[in-house]
Amino acid sequence: MIENINIKIVFIEDPGYIKASGKADWTVPNVYKFIDEIKIATMTYDCSLILINMKEVLRPDSEMTRFYTGVYMSKVLAAPLRIAIYAKKEIITNFGETVAVNRGALAKVFDNEKDALEWLLKE
Repeated sequence: MIENINIKIVFIEDPGYIKASGKADWTVPNVYKFIDEIKIATMTYDCSLILINMKEVLRPDSEMTRFYTGVYMSKVLAAPLRIAIYAKKEIITNFGETVAVNRGALAKVFDNEKDALEWLLKE
């Protein structure tokens, strides 16, 4: 069975990092597509710093979606890639972040762009 993937992704290349913005329902097929596109962008722009704007993404369809997001992110966007994500405070639980980090990803979730960018660009 093929699930419908409905996602809009925009990439902006800023000095030193890529900014990815997504607008979609937070489902496993959508997040896998989003992560795959980010990986392609890191190779296209030859950049290892990624700022992800998830302000337009709704709460995931299940807690297992958060888990699968973290697992897939750790596989596809593994270190040395560094990923800062910001989302609406009400959808942040840090579960997906913990899953990804426990599997070797360099990722952190914030509720605002300023803090996310500061963490991303620190040495």
